[in-house]
Amino acid sequence: MQRSVLFFGEPGTGKSFLARAMAGSAGAKLVHGGFVQWQAAGHLGQMLGAMRRTFAEARAAAPAVLVIDEIDAVGSRSAPDTHNENYRRQVINGFLEDLDGLARMPGVLVVGTCNHPQAIDPSVLRPNVFGSKVQVPPPGRQAIKRTLRDGPHARWT
Repeated sequence: MQRSVLFFGEPGTGKSFLARAMAGSAGAKLVHGGFVQWQAAGHLGQMLGAMRRTFAEARAAAPAVLVIDEIDAVGSRSAPDTHNENYRRQVINGFLEDLDGLARMPGVLVVGTCNHPQAIDPSVLRPNVFGSKVQVPPPGRQAIKRTLRDGPHARWT
């Protein structure tokens, strides 16, 4: 069974909304995180601590859907910019460790959302990490109507 999925597409296509609707439809707790949120905690150690707390919250809430918005902010260890290369490496390695910990525990689905999947480190996109990658197209007229009608309580059907 697939334990993770990456939703990617243009801004405004409803990637995060779709992830929230999946949690609602499954009756699972929604846990939300992201690299910008984690980085706001402070220096590298504080950032990694914030990331680990989010993963721990998802494990404790199982069954849960952990949504990691703007996952392309993880960066890539092969980026040509060598400034902050060590920092980027530690962040990516810490992220992979946390994902690996969830993979060995049933009950948590990880949903990554982003606009630029090509900016993500290849190790994060491996089949055993984010095996499913789904391009989310702009919503159609019916999806927009349903979203406006049901709001944040919409169910994924």
